[in-house]
Order: sequence, then C-alpha cells, then structure tokens
Amino acid sequence: RVLFRSRSSTASDTPTASDLDVGELAVNTADGKLFTKHTDNSIKTISGTSLSNIADASGGVAVTGDITLTSTDAGATENPTLDLYRNSSSPAQSDVMGHIQFSGNNDSGSKVVYAEIESLILNNNADAENARLRIRIKDDGSDNTVMEFGYDRVQFSESIFLNNGRSL
Repeated sequence: RVLFRSRSSTASDTPTASDLDVGELAVNTADGKLFTKHTDNSIKTISGTSLSNIADASGGVAVTGDITLTSTDAGATENPTLDLYRNSSSPAQSDVMGHIQFSGNNDSGSKVVYAEIESLILNNNADAENARLRIRIKDDGSDNTVMEFGYDRVQFSESIFLNNGRSL
C-alpha cells in the first residue's frame, strides 16, 4: 500500500479527492501541511504542531503531555473557551452532554477513573432547557456522585463536614 501518494514543494498546492485513495497521505513541504482523504471523499488537512491547526478531528485527538488554552484577547470577553458541544440529532432527557475524567493508575498498573465532572440534560424543550452538573469520585472501588448542581439546588450525597470536623 502506498503511504504517500503525492508530494509537492509548491506553496498552497493542495491535492484533490481524485489524487488520493481513502487513508492515503499527501504532503506539501513548502507549507508544512499533511493531507488525507476521508471516507466522505473530502480532503482533510493536518498542519503545524498545535491542535488549533487541525482542520478536522471528528475521530478524536489523543495528546500526550499538557494542553494549554491561551487567549491574547485584551477585551472583557470570556476567552479562552473550552466548549464541550454534543451535537446530537436526537437530544433527549437524561443525555450526558459531556464529562471530564481524572484518571490514573492503581497499584497493579490498571487505568482507573478516580473522579469526573459530567453534565446531563434534564429538559431539552426549547425555551425550557434544564440541566444538572455532577461531581463523581471513586470511593472503595465504587463510583459515587458526591455533589449535584442544578438551578434549584446543590445536593450533597453524604454529610457535610467543616475543617473542624463539625457537620452542617
């Protein structure tokens, strides 16, 4: 199988769908860009070394190391923004919209999700949307929701203790 079907050293030279088979790569050394043909017959561009230069990452992106989101906006906006957008064609109540997992190895070397933050839809009716945000932790090997936030409440699953050991 051919790995690189096409090479170019001409700036802005881009392959067409007829130049590549699905999964084959083309490189433009002048622009430092790598191209591949997707199953939908489109050409996807991978360029540079930062995630901001990935034109399409719908299959997911794995990154080893730290990720830093930086905004140089001098205005009063909320940038940078991390948007976990679930673009579902059939949104429903109880759908988990996204989650952030905090993982590490246990003493036998197995990957374990020790904590996570997740958001779910309670009501997806237009102009009446409602959601919850949950914080879950691992305790004695079991996943437990320890706190849940909603518009109308903050719910704790266990007793609440202050630093002095007194409960609320």
